Amino acid sequence: MHSRRTCCCMLALFLTRTNPVGAVSIRRNVTSKMSSSLSYHALDTVESTQDTVRMLLHQNSVNTPFLAISAKQQSQGRGTSGRIWKGITGNVFLTVAFSMDRVPVSVTLLPLQVGILIATTLQQVLTKICHGSTATIRLKWPNDVLVNQKKVAGVLIESELVNDTTYLLVGIGINIQQAPQITSNEGRQAACLQEFCTEKLPEQTAEIVAADLANHLVEWMEADGRKDVIQEWKKWADFGTPQTLRDTGERVVPLSIQEDGQLRVRLENGQERLLVAEYLY
Repeated sequence: MHSRRTCCCMLALFLTRTNPVGAVSIRRNVTSKMSSSLSYHALDTVESTQDTVRMLLHQNSVNTPFLAISAKQQSQGRGTSGRIWKGITGNVFLTVAFSMDRVPVSVTLLPLQVGILIATTLQQVLTKICHGSTATIRLKWPNDVLVNQKKVAGVLIESELVNDTTYLLVGIGINIQQAPQITSNEGRQAACLQEFCTEKLPEQTAEIVAADLANHLVEWMEADGRKDVIQEWKKWADFGTPQTLRDTGERVVPLSIQEDGQLRVRLENGQERLLVAEYLY
């Protein structure tokens, strides 16, 4: 069995204090160097990582193609449709921003790719740190990440026009150390990664996962995203498991994913339809 100190070494990083917003910037060692195209800032507390990034963009404070802000805690985080995303310490709160024209695939596939990156990263944590974990990670369209059918991560993608350039703000929230209490009318039951790990996760796990995700997203875009997003997403999908349309409460069964990212589902009456902007829980 690995000691906690060994686990921390497996997730090692270096911290240096720089940047105009008083953040902690993460500088990796030479074996996992962060992209030079990315300005990455780790803050202690913010109201919202999305709003902090938006502010920096409008202040013209960014001199790299990609900007990322992570925080140990956020007080006014939000999810899709304006829902509250509870900002509990020990979890991931991250926003990565870049101009829309840098996305190497159709923008409709971006949410799927972000979900893939999250699922892959969390699987690595379960495999390398949580030895013997039998937890199953699945993606719920378009980008929620489930572990044993409980929601562990979600994504919010917003756009912002700055000096005639449209930026995409990819917000990522992941429950690492703690899960918020979710009532039945708020959505699917939540869980945290720690619940599926018999060993205590290192204290810096959330901070390191956030940095990894930001870097992986930039690497994917800089590599032109040539890997087939649809085929990769299918590997994590849970087709055939009934889901609920959040806005209407109707039960549907996911059947397949289209090349443009739309989800084909079977309705309660047996008919099929494509989902474009609806949300499942």
